[in-house]
This record gives sequence, structure tokens and C-alpha cells, in this order.
Amino acid sequence: MTIKTKAFLGATFSLFLLTLFSLWIGTVSANPSYFQRQKTSDTATTTLAHLTGGTATTTLTFDTGASASTAVDEAVLLINLTASSTNTTLNWEYEYSQDGATWYKDNVSTATTSIIFVLQTPSSFSWVYASTTVGGIGVSSTTNTGAKTVLVPTPTRYVRVIFSLAAGGTNGALFAEIVGKRQSN
Repeated sequence: MTIKTKAFLGATFSLFLLTLFSLWIGTVSANPSYFQRQKTSDTATTTLAHLTGGTATTTLTFDTGASASTAVDEAVLLINLTASSTNTTLNWEYEYSQDGATWYKDNVSTATTSIIFVLQTPSSFSWVYASTTVGGIGVSSTTNTGAKTVLVPTPTRYVRVIFSLAAGGTNGALFAEIVGKRQSN
């Protein structure tokens, strides 16, 4: 075989392999995500739940698998708080359930070498309302309504958020909703 023949056969074989691999390799793209707006703190989309400091609670329950056979990948809690003054403190905590009937507080700490299981005060969160920073980063606002976005852990099928206003604080009104996000199949 001559060098030209070997070069021609090598080029032909390389072209064949390139054609074969180009047919085998396809385009890869991510699944598009969609948002699942399912549950709000009231049946109307803008109705506020009025709370009295230290005496009232309202609960928001979210079914992470309501619209499909698989649960959401993540969820976001959207909170709108209308406060009576800067002495309004909104508290909330999460509870979890697999059946929607038996609820578990989020209060298990990390195990250590000496103590296997420790129950602590349930994880709770607070938002101290400040009317001077409603717009964020020191931007003053003429309204007494603020809005927050909080990531919600979704380890079980059902997640519920229990809201209350701190004892000794002033009254307020709350509108909240949970929005789930998952990839479509």
C-alpha cells in the first residue's frame, strides 16, 4: 500500500467515525420549569387575615404534589404584612406532614457523638416591621405594607406555615401564599 492510499483510507475512516458520532450525539436541553400557585392565606387573592398581637394565628397549608404525580423541587413563601406601627412583629414556623393529618414540627437538631437525638425549640422566624425601610435598603415609603419572599423547605408532601403576631405588639393584617416550582416532565 502506498502512502497516498493509506492517507486516503485514514481520512475516509475518520470521516466515517465523525459521521457516526454526529448521528449518535443529540441535542441536550433542560426540562422547562413551571410554577404551581396553589394556596393562599385566604380564599380571595387579595383578602387580608387580620391578626391581634399575642392572641391570634392563621395557618397556610401547601400540598407539594397537588398538581402532578411528583412533588415540587422548591417552594417560595410570599408574605404581605400591613402593620399598625413599627411595633408589629410577624412570627411564623413550619410544620411537615406526609398525610396532611399528622403534623411534625421542625425541631430536630444534628446528632452528636454523646447525644443521639436532641429536640430543640421549633425553628421559628420573625419579621420586625419597620415602616422606614418598607421599600428596602433605607428607601422610605408612605405605605404601611411590606412584602417578603422566603424559601420554604419541602421535605414532605404537605408543608404548613403557622403565622402569629408577637405578644405585646400591635395588630396587623397578613396575606401570604406559597408558590411551588418544579421541572416539567
